[in-house]
Amino acid sequence: MNLFKSLTAPNQNGEGRLYLIPSNDHFLCIESNNGNIDHAELKKSNELSSKSSENHYFDLSNTFNLLPKLSDELINEKALIEFLNWDLNKKVYHFLDEKNSITIHFQTNTLQDIAVSHAIPSVNKHHLSELMLNVSKNNGVHALVFNTQIYITVRLSNQILLCNSFDAKTDEEILYYLLLIYQEKDLSQEETQLIFYGNFPQKPEMTSTYLNTYIRNIELRRFADIQIEYQGIVQLIKEGHAHHQR
Repeated sequence: MNLFKSLTAPNQNGEGRLYLIPSNDHFLCIESNNGNIDHAELKKSNELSSKSSENHYFDLSNTFNLLPKLSDELINEKALIEFLNWDLNKKVYHFLDEKNSITIHFQTNTLQDIAVSHAIPSVNKHHLSELMLNVSKNNGVHALVFNTQIYITVRLSNQILLCNSFDAKTDEEILYYLLLIYQEKDLSQEETQLIFYGNFPQKPEMTSTYLNTYIRNIELRRFADIQIEYQGIVQLIKEGHAHHQR
């Protein structure tokens, strides 16, 4: 199912990047080149393929954790899995965020991982939290709503204070988790900026109104030329891609 195609999209022929993000029982496939989104569509697992030079799969599971930067020699994977109560039979992936001196540890959704790896053996595997850290360059709260979840990252005094995800199917649940984070981290609802990717799921047209009722300093970021439910994640990919380009 085609969602977006740029009028000036080049024929990549092995260039550019392909991003794969699970979306219910499909995959959201986003092609980008030179910092621009060229194409976006939904595909089933048996339709996945790629002609891009780089392929990146972003897992959305809640099975992830951020720890201070550690050398590989100091990481006892079995102890880490047991401490976090993760599945001992699944691989743990690691990504080092040099800028923030943080290592992201995560396990993927097995069926989605297998489907992507089978279709595109050269795919690089990441967790969505990596993108959230990439775009959280300024102090404030960054939030993404996608696939009945809200992902929230908090940066204050140039330090990452939180990066987490919560199940949130309703507008009320999204507001609840945002206000909970502001309260728990003692953030000012008048001054601490909220950068919000996407829309509220039930009444997307009320997104700005809902947020402005409780948080005074907000900035909405959306990729406007696509269906409402994908505007936040595609914009996040676009900004994360631009960040990676630099």
